[in-house]
Amino acid sequence: LSSEPNAKFPLVAKPRRYHLYSSHSCPWSQSATLAVKLRGLEASNHIGITYALPIRDDAYGWEFITKDNNTDTDDDKKVCSPDPNYGMSHAAKLYLKADPEYTGYVTLPILWDTHHETIVSNESMDII
Repeated sequence: LSSEPNAKFPLVAKPRRYHLYSSHSCPWSQSATLAVKLRGLEASNHIGITYALPIRDDAYGWEFITKDNNTDTDDDKKVCSPDPNYGMSHAAKLYLKADPEYTGYVTLPILWDTHHETIVSNESMDII
């Protein structure tokens, strides 16, 4: 994110331009989530937040709630949320949407730019 004029990822942007994909189970994600919440960015509709399930697959990364895995009986799923932008089932699918040839490790948090449909950063210190 930059405050420079004409930056690709402007610091001051339209509401909901950015979306944070996070997990309650990941300390790095939680630090990014706390920073967003403490700055009031979620409450002011500047950044949306999606929480992944506490399930991490080595091939596909963190899992999101979908119609196929959503049940009201699982306590973990009550604090998690589906992907409101694309309905993705796993974080890896976001990485592949941003770069179809991506083969690296899939991590959270992900700060997503809904305008360019790409990852701004997956490094919690950059997001904070």
